[in-house]
Amino acid sequence: MKNIFYFIFGGYIVLYVLFYFGLSIYIDSMHSTFNRLSVLAILMPVGLLLLFLLVLWKYTDIRHHWEGRGVCLIVTFLCLILPIYCFTVLGINEKKANFTAERWLAKSDERVYMIDDLLSRTKLIGLSKEEVIMLLGKPDAIERFKDDNTIVYYLGNERGFISIDSEWIVIWFDNAETVLNYKVQAD
Repeated sequence: MKNIFYFIFGGYIVLYVLFYFGLSIYIDSMHSTFNRLSVLAILMPVGLLLLFLLVLWKYTDIRHHWEGRGVCLIVTFLCLILPIYCFTVLGINEKKANFTAERWLAKSDERVYMIDDLLSRTKLIGLSKEEVIMLLGKPDAIERFKDDNTIVYYLGNERGFISIDSEWIVIWFDNAETVLNYKVQAD
């Protein structure tokens, strides 16, 4: 019975490390920030690990052996480093995600972090062209998405695991130069 617990525990530790490795890649590549889902995804495996250690402690003789107690403490300590790392990356992304006009103008390659915050806090549709330019600065000169009634802003490298393309926000205006629509798209 004891060997089965150790085997299952070892398997869980391997899955735990692989899960956090994948989660850290996802958080970094998708520029994730703090929300209920991201916090739950980080904390749930830790809770399962602690529950597993409690079961090992209670139903095996691991607590009576010095080596077993040491292994449990070391594993717990090392396994807590991974969620702390994920929370740190979320915090860095959260800081980059806050939109300010100064940061938008100064860090054009980090606009991809700020675009979701900008669009959630600012209603672009209905703004005049002059108001958009006052808010976001002079548009980028690119011919790819441009026609007579659009302006385009570079956001940065495309979000995703392999970012080959760039992301842009294209803003369309009506004949009165009022925002009609906008779209974030990759080239």
